[in-house]
Amino acid sequence: MYNGNMVQDLINMVEKAERENETQMMLQDELAQARVYTLIWNIPTLKQQFLSQGVA
Repeated sequence: MYNGNMVQDLINMVEKAERENETQMMLQDELAQARVYTLIWNIPTLKQQFLSQGVA
């Protein structure tokens, strides 16, 4: 019913989708960390001036 190529193609498609999902999750994690760092680096001081520490 199924030849070897069709099964291998399906396996390859699943593996590719899993890799893409993993990559997307890693990028989302990095973006979330960047947002946290931005919040930390831009904490206003008592004089309502931003800390001059640059960008991470």
